[in-house]
Amino acid sequence: MNQAQHGDAARAIWRPSVFAIVILAAAVFIVPIAIWSSPDGHDASTHTQNWVEAARQFRHGILYPRWADMANFGFGDARFIFYPPASWMLGGLLGLALPWRMVPGAFIFIAMFLSGITMFRLAREYSSDRVALAAAVLYLFNPYNLVVVYWRSAYGELLTAALFPLVVLFALRLHARDLRSNAWLALSIAAIWLTNLPGAVIATYTVALIVAVRIFQNRSFALAIAALAAVVLGVCLVAFFVLPAWYEQRWVNIADVMISYATPRQNFLFTDSNDPEHTWVNFQFSMIFCAQMVITALAFLFRKRTPQNATVVRVTAALAFAAGLLMLRVSSPAWRWLPFLRYVQFPWRTMFVLSLATVVLIISAGISWWRLLVFGVPTTAVLAFMLLTSEGSWANPELVPTTVQDVASGKGYVGLTEYTPSATDDSEVAPGQPLAKFFSTDEELPPALGNVRVLRWSPEDKQVRVEAGNPRTLKLRIASFPAWQVRVNGNILKTQPADVDGGILVPIAPGANELSVHFARTWDRTAGIGISIAACLLGVFAVRARGSPARGVLRRQATPS
Repeated sequence: MNQAQHGDAARAIWRPSVFAIVILAAAVFIVPIAIWSSPDGHDASTHTQNWVEAARQFRHGILYPRWADMANFGFGDARFIFYPPASWMLGGLLGLALPWRMVPGAFIFIAMFLSGITMFRLAREYSSDRVALAAAVLYLFNPYNLVVVYWRSAYGELLTAALFPLVVLFALRLHARDLRSNAWLALSIAAIWLTNLPGAVIATYTVALIVAVRIFQNRSFALAIAALAAVVLGVCLVAFFVLPAWYEQRWVNIADVMISYATPRQNFLFTDSNDPEHTWVNFQFSMIFCAQMVITALAFLFRKRTPQNATVVRVTAALAFAAGLLMLRVSSPAWRWLPFLRYVQFPWRTMFVLSLATVVLIISAGISWWRLLVFGVPTTAVLAFMLLTSEGSWANPELVPTTVQDVASGKGYVGLTEYTPSATDDSEVAPGQPLAKFFSTDEELPPALGNVRVLRWSPEDKQVRVEAGNPRTLKLRIASFPAWQVRVNGNILKTQPADVDGGILVPIAPGANELSVHFARTWDRTAGIGISIAACLLGVFAVRARGSPARGVLRRQATPS
């Protein structure tokens, strides 16, 4: 098949009915949200704060926020440097376009639509349109998506699961002599790294496992070099985010990410901990995981062996086995020694890998498309039963409007300890503090003479005019962080953090003082942007390059659609 014919064939599968069915399935998924309200899972408040903060900064003309100005009740934190931007940017943009009460449902709808479309594209490589559509619906309603939305409200992980089929697709298409296949895999990896860091680590190891299976099958070690090049290019594409997140972690309390219950050893199958609530959550995840593993094993046993799906079945079976193994305590050495794997924190986060493997293996069993849909009915029925009998107990209609009001009023919200600057104890930050005030811990000093007038106070720029009758220290309601650049009368000053809350302390001389504070671009951000631009140029060259056509391992079945 020449390139033009391949393009025509690819366009032929994207019929209006495909989009209509996936849109319908995504709409059904969010019906409970339309009836009650947005979910209030473990991460709901954090994501809501991110969205509202991002939308506020977009209105200030800041296209890529770095500093969450209203966190820690106005002292701020650096969450936007460390949290992948896809989820909070999407939520912020939706907040600009829609009423805030609609944003969670719209976000989930978009993620579910992407899940269906990407799974359809993967499944269509070796099945008919109808079977691929059934696979899309099954994947859209997979247990992990239900858990992430209605129990955890982990919107970043939801986007990871939505894009994950593309990583598998392009890893299976990877060809050692085709630069285009490398570029598309790199692009899918880059997209995953912008959604959720634990998910990105899992996706990267998934690529390694897929390539290992293919090398074992074909004895083509050149694939390893191609895969490594794709991963490196993918990470370089997002260096504008990854490099600052890696370098600037020394300036915050990043170690608090690995709190006691957020480590792998506390989250293996049926692990009992000192926290009864956490033990119960782990038990629920363990039961869901085991049930899904049983279904996956049955699908593998009854798979239909064909030349078209041989490699795909081997790969997905390996992925399911790896996901199951990582849930067991015997995998502790892997969690301890494999690079970055411990930052996944919860082994059950591999459930989105297992969910994809389950769907692919069910399809490989050769079940007709309508039976596949019938197979998905029990999952939907269980979801409906759980949600209807809960009477919306998982929902909180006040969460979004309360957060919007807290930000609009200037009150702010509780910060994230792991992204709070090291000099700030976020548990001691008091709400309602002035933007700028004279400050002293020495009771013997005479009262401060003069006045403080705030001229401008935007997320990344502050201007304050100070009239001081005697030498004083000015305290700013800004958590001390190396990126903040303070100038007094045009001269850059070295500042100190206040005890406990870490507010910036600025020495002020007698007389009139014009003070400006700017969140400056650090060298690591400049370097990251440069690396990303260079990687983009290299990626464009790879996509446009003429080389050996990618034979890949996926072939469409000749079944009628």
